[in-house]
Amino acid sequence: AGARAGAEAGATQLSVELEVSLVGSYETSQHCSAKVLNKALNWMHAQPYPMRVCLAAVGSVNTFQVPPVDPNDDGQRIRASALAMSMETGRVFRPEFESEGPDAIRRHLTALFNGEHARQYSAATHTYTLPAISLAPLAYLTTYARLGDAELLSHTSTSPWAEEENYALTMREQIAFIASNLTKVLPRVAYRDDGQGRWVLAAC
Repeated sequence: AGARAGAEAGATQLSVELEVSLVGSYETSQHCSAKVLNKALNWMHAQPYPMRVCLAAVGSVNTFQVPPVDPNDDGQRIRASALAMSMETGRVFRPEFESEGPDAIRRHLTALFNGEHARQYSAATHTYTLPAISLAPLAYLTTYARLGDAELLSHTSTSPWAEEENYALTMREQIAFIASNLTKVLPRVAYRDDGQGRWVLAAC
């Protein structure tokens, strides 16, 4: 009886259907994004269960044109590169951010010196905690500080065509901060959302 029940249970097939959202591919002269999208589509077609595409922000509809910043720039930029998900409905949508969050320079340096996992946000307490950082000299720091915007972008970003317009300014602020605080240990700090769209210092 046990073997028969196990066989019947094994014969039961679950009905699986995945909802898929494709966001981030856009048109470039190098066609790198299109190659990645094609790999994703080929993987989808190879799966044994059905998939339903709910959102597709890819290709030409996800691309806009700006004046090129240098001879190697085709001027093509991405419209949407990320998704957010509603925890109530499970639906995805393009995220809109009111602000970059607290202490942008410290957050970026935390990722650089301590790794991404070191940044902690608690949804229960609405608190963003940044650990202590021991700043160390970085190779080519002074060289980067002397680069023009286009050169700084191409040397420090893994996806230069998808960066925000203020990328070079943000990088210069980080470089200046590191240079003025070398060998210092920045203490642990926490920020709390006051419910009015402002971040205030909280007790660690």
